[in-house]
Amino acid sequence: MEEKELYENIIEEQTEFVCRFNSDWKYSYVNNAFCRYFGKDREELIGNTFKPLMSKEDQENIAIKFDSLSPENPVVSFRERTITPEGEGRWQSWNTRAFYDKDGKVAQYQSVGRDITDIIKSEESLSNVNEKLKLLSSITRHDILNQITTISVYEELLKSHTGNDTKATGFIEEMIDSTRRIEEQITFTRDYQDLGFESPVWQNIETLAGAAVIPTVARLADVDIDTGRLEVFADPMLEKVFMNLFDNSIRHGEDVTAIRVSSRDEGDHAVIVFEDNGAGVPEDMKNKIFNHGVGSHTGFGLFLVREILDITGTSIIETGEYGKGARFEIIVPEGSYRFGKGGQKA
Repeated sequence: MEEKELYENIIEEQTEFVCRFNSDWKYSYVNNAFCRYFGKDREELIGNTFKPLMSKEDQENIAIKFDSLSPENPVVSFRERTITPEGEGRWQSWNTRAFYDKDGKVAQYQSVGRDITDIIKSEESLSNVNEKLKLLSSITRHDILNQITTISVYEELLKSHTGNDTKATGFIEEMIDSTRRIEEQITFTRDYQDLGFESPVWQNIETLAGAAVIPTVARLADVDIDTGRLEVFADPMLEKVFMNLFDNSIRHGEDVTAIRVSSRDEGDHAVIVFEDNGAGVPEDMKNKIFNHGVGSHTGFGLFLVREILDITGTSIIETGEYGKGARFEIIVPEGSYRFGKGGQKA
């Protein structure tokens, strides 16, 4: 058996649809799977023009995909929804390669596709379920927070009526602290629910970190942000990373008066450094502080920081010296950082 014949036999046995056609959509080859799927005989297709039925919008989108092909970028992938001979709408995934002649013009296209209708339906069902769960969580969270607000008001009123009863005041303070923790935990569920909900985007670190400096932080510490034009490809919730790091310094740093955010380029990765002049982190806690539930408050802040960064493969470690201040290093992998126009590497 000749090599060409062996190759064609292999293609004919594939469940994927394989076809070759020119710019006029006249076919020079179709395999059995293609014919079965579109309800056509091979003789009907070879040498003739054939386009599966589809919406005008899909036709326009595919035309744009084909127009994007070039000798330098000859391959394109896309999804399309076609109407079968039985009138059923079904989805396919296609990988198409353009072959060019010596003058740089398209000689022919070769496409390989498969039916992904069940995958699309599963994705849509999962998306609908997630949307409903998100709505339910949002409504429940809103109602709980309203009740917490009411409880907080009554706690403060009760505290104002205890007079000099220090024992009763102490109990009420514990109640107020527990209520605050519950509120923070409920708020955390909102933040964690939104993780990865939107696609990552490029974000300028200097702008982002600057926006994360709340008035309380600015009042208590001198903040120096020097990351130049460094941009990071990360989840849109990246600002919360810096908000939590600033909050962590003020809450746990014990009289922090200076916070600095800087960066450096290591060639195959970038490092964003967040450091303060506070108490620092004990050696035996450096690997634990990012775990859920660790900390003197809710224990969610640094856990959320790590989770947000992990979405795009970015990591964080604590490298400070205990007694001299905390130092967090955010390690951004190659491909996930860049320097804006006119910027220089740190």
